[in-house]
Amino acid sequence: MISAAFSSEREGRAMVNLLVGHKGSGKTKQMIDLANERALVADGSLIFINKNERLMYDLKHTIRIVCMDDYPAITNSDEYIGFIYGIISSEHDIEAMYIDSLLKLADVTL
Repeated sequence: MISAAFSSEREGRAMVNLLVGHKGSGKTKQMIDLANERALVADGSLIFINKNERLMYDLKHTIRIVCMDDYPAITNSDEYIGFIYGIISSEHDIEAMYIDSLLKLADVTL
């Protein structure tokens, strides 16, 4: 399973960070911690994309949570990429986007 964090180039941070590891290795917890730390200093919006609302109470209230269960029509990687483009185009002050279970949500197999 791969989780991804996309952020703006401000402050010399990387555009894409991947958290890669076996199931149960703590990737989601690490991503939650990264998002919550970033929320303390963020000037723009933070978005966390997850399969369901399970993490809602683990994230700071300033982080926008997008639950993919609310969008059942998104079934492949092309639709998923278009969905992400739509989020980015609708909000111009996005500072970082955290996507948990990226490959699973985009229905990609390696």
